[in-house]
Amino acid sequence: MYIRKQNYYSERRIFRYVTPFDLRSDLIANMRKMAATQRSGHPWGRMSDDEMFRSAKLYNRDYVTGEEGFNLAAVLLLGKDDVISSVCPAYVTDAIVQRNDVDRYDDRLMARTNLFDSYEHLVDFVQRNLPDRFALDSGKRTSPRDIIARELVSNSLMHREYSSPVIARIVMDRESIRTINASRSFFEGRMRLGDFTSMPKNPIIADVFVQTGLAEKLGSGLHNLIKASELYTGREPEFSDGDLFRAMVPTAVGYDASEATQRSHDAAKRPTVEPSYHERLAQIIDDELQRHTIITAPQIARISGFDVRTVRAFLNRLVDQGELAVEGRTRGRRYRRM
Repeated sequence: MYIRKQNYYSERRIFRYVTPFDLRSDLIANMRKMAATQRSGHPWGRMSDDEMFRSAKLYNRDYVTGEEGFNLAAVLLLGKDDVISSVCPAYVTDAIVQRNDVDRYDDRLMARTNLFDSYEHLVDFVQRNLPDRFALDSGKRTSPRDIIARELVSNSLMHREYSSPVIARIVMDRESIRTINASRSFFEGRMRLGDFTSMPKNPIIADVFVQTGLAEKLGSGLHNLIKASELYTGREPEFSDGDLFRAMVPTAVGYDASEATQRSHDAAKRPTVEPSYHERLAQIIDDELQRHTIITAPQIARISGFDVRTVRAFLNRLVDQGELAVEGRTRGRRYRRM
């Protein structure tokens, strides 16, 4: 609340003893190359490193205290991992998939490195864990999944309040993908297009993302997400801001956010719990073995909607327990009753 009331951006905090040796030279060169690729004749392409740092406002002077040096934005964008963890120890993006194992996770990525590499790793993680669906935009084939991945990740990295100890999260379940991160907001509540004015939480980081092509102009992210979400599932995403910024994009066709929220509340009131995925898988396997004498992991995965690796691990566990017999090896394995 204090940060929100002050005209203060934590990304501008100066670290007097951070030197160019604490930054990665390959990232500096890549930042220049990305900007030049994004726009022909970009001035960063002709500047020295020092000139580019000052132009991008990564090296600046605090006219209140007189301090001069590299700021937090510079460290997060270009710093070595040990320097980043030293000046911003709470910085991490925890990305998890919770479709089958809702108590823990099916897959996880914890990104603690610089923002450029974190962007690539997180976008790749989301793309790997979301199915790509055919869609046409103005008569041209497009990938709404890729747009959703890029916009959610860039928004989380650009508009996060890095001075907060709150861990930023990306959560992917059976019905949606959600992001949660600390925010320096000037508005609280659900966000609707046309009812709020876009304001950068980290204008220096946001500008570097725009200049290097990792993001578009300010305010375009929500528009892009809404359009991509409608192409992906036919439904709109939801956004809310406050001390925490939350974004939710439906990923299941026919998913309704309000209904899902009500279901979660109703479930919390019920004394019983839904069957675990082990129980559901066991029932599906039993049903299929009654219809067929032989089953395979891909066959059960198609019917159940679970990942093939999850199904295969469960089938192998039944083999170890003496409930099923196995024929063949690796991918060609077939399973039958003992």
